[in-house]
Amino acid sequence: MTLVSNRIVDAVSLKLPKLGGLRNALAAARICEAGHVRCRLGAHVGTRLLNAHAISLAAALPQANYACEVGEFMRMYDDPFAGIEVVDGAITVPDRTGCGVAPIAAAAASKLAGAA
Repeated sequence: MTLVSNRIVDAVSLKLPKLGGLRNALAAARICEAGHVRCRLGAHVGTRLLNAHAISLAAALPQANYACEVGEFMRMYDDPFAGIEVVDGAITVPDRTGCGVAPIAAAAASKLAGAA
């Protein structure tokens, strides 16, 4: 609030883990919007679960319209989640219930059930 209200910053990089989750990140984004300060989702190094939440938030924020850093899950070894992928440099917002990812065991079971 202080940074935005005193125009100390021109832009803010919102990081879900550092802000304490989606609710706090959304509150920070609304503060930025009210103060006409650009924001983006930045450096979500973690699983597909973390990145799925960041993607959903970025899609819901009209002011987060540049250089969001998502897709870091591609660097993880043995990510336990499935459901989103980077394709041609882009990630599609999942259209499934929830955040769009599931534990790999659940995703495999769902595919098997759908094939039956």
